[in-house]
Amino acid sequence: MLVRVHTQLHSNKAFTLFELVIVMLAMAFLLSTVVPSVMWSIKVSKFKKAVGQMNTIADASVDYYAENNSWPSTLTALQPNYIPNVVNNPFGTGYTISGSNRIVNVTTSVPKGISSLFSAPLYKVIPGATTDTIQISKVAPYGITGRVEYEKKYLYFQ
Repeated sequence: MLVRVHTQLHSNKAFTLFELVIVMLAMAFLLSTVVPSVMWSIKVSKFKKAVGQMNTIADASVDYYAENNSWPSTLTALQPNYIPNVVNNPFGTGYTISGSNRIVNVTTSVPKGISSLFSAPLYKVIPGATTDTIQISKVAPYGITGRVEYEKKYLYFQ
């Protein structure tokens, strides 16, 4: 009987404080290495989404120019015929459209430094103090104005 009481007192199935501290330090180290890379991946995916949206807006602007012989002044001018809804930059800033002659420029701002990782001929980076400005330019082909109306009439009479 005395042996049974002695073994029950010394057979605790709990962790020591030292073991708990070691496990918490290991988890803190893992989190400190994983969280920054996950946050960076989120920024990169937002940047790629913004560039894709800018290409869509620029293409829709060229279509708008083809039908109206002028560039859209705002994103709402493209809605709903050219883009289904007004899109916002994933970083919370808006898009700006400016056009002259046959060239349309779509610009937006992104966090500083993220755009320097990508070297793509699709956009131009204008560095700023706290943010970078990304600009995509598209050129409307010669003879594009009036072509859409001609195609609509041609398809209607066939």
